[in-house]
Amino acid sequence: MDRFDLFKKYRGKLPFAYNATKGFRNSIRQILEEFKDDIVNIDIHERRKILDIDDIENLNKYINGINKIIDLLYQGLHSIAFNEFKSLMEKEGMFIPIKKELSGSDEKIFYRMRVFESRNYVDYKEMFHVPLDMRGIIKTQRYSFPGYPCLYLGTSINACWEELHRPLLSNSMISMLKLQKQVGFISLVLPNIKEIQESNNETICYENKLRKFILGYPLLISCYAKVNDYSNTYKPEYLIPQLLTEYIISRNMDHKPKEKIFGILYTSAHINNDFNFSDKEFINWAIPVLDPLSGSKYCPILCNTFKITKPTCEEFENIKTGNLTFLSNRPSSNYEASSFFKLESRLKNSELFKIE
Repeated sequence: MDRFDLFKKYRGKLPFAYNATKGFRNSIRQILEEFKDDIVNIDIHERRKILDIDDIENLNKYINGINKIIDLLYQGLHSIAFNEFKSLMEKEGMFIPIKKELSGSDEKIFYRMRVFESRNYVDYKEMFHVPLDMRGIIKTQRYSFPGYPCLYLGTSINACWEELHRPLLSNSMISMLKLQKQVGFISLVLPNIKEIQESNNETICYENKLRKFILGYPLLISCYAKVNDYSNTYKPEYLIPQLLTEYIISRNMDHKPKEKIFGILYTSAHINNDFNFSDKEFINWAIPVLDPLSGSKYCPILCNTFKITKPTCEEFENIKTGNLTFLSNRPSSNYEASSFFKLESRLKNSELFKIE
């Protein structure tokens, strides 16, 4: 097995489904044990191309740490688990390979979809996060917990639709949000083999994407478990993702505004090939509010970070100017041929508003 075979094997496990009889905890432990063995047994020359001795030592700490944290959470010792997780991220450096910043015009556009019983007169403010004075309606999600508002966005309308479990488009409204400044975030976006092979040519080992993938794998695998039963109130698949969100909230309290972390960018656990869309059409962004005690309905920091369009839908746009199928030139990808892409094109030409 060479380093690219190693990547293909473990990238192929994400997102992963597990056997309910074996359970989440034992399944994670088994995958990480196999992963550690493969790292040890890979050809030494191949390993040295991506990892040094310190990396191997840190990777063992991350694997042992994640297993210990899951055990603590299963024992109901949340505060101890959080302190262990914080130490793993900061003292042991697991935070380093997943910290990134958004930049570039293509990365400033995001979308938000919501489902409404009635689509009449939906205000753009209703497309933002759940108001801070309505915490009681907030349920558990992968990267957010009951009572704490979190703004969920997608890099495409498809990402939003998949994350909402494919709601009827006839009941859905979509707004575009445009980032107004550069922000830092944690990236759990899954790379593909092309990106890994290209990064292998980089001269600085620290910037190698394969190295980052390997060092981040204990965190990735524990965040990418498919939910076995959505009817369950308790979802072990959300344990580590929610702990990561809590870490971000805690860290933001101790850092200056320019050093705050604006949530987690991640590949959807619902990624699929049903429509032959590329992986980039399945990326979401979960941003916990950064100022929950402001006294305002909406987080003032996030209000100053984004501008938003009025919500619309495919049906409304067809009524306005005709069928969306005639909107674009010859598509260069399956996604560009979709009604989602054409609606995105309409939204990019829409007026933007500031949430007050």
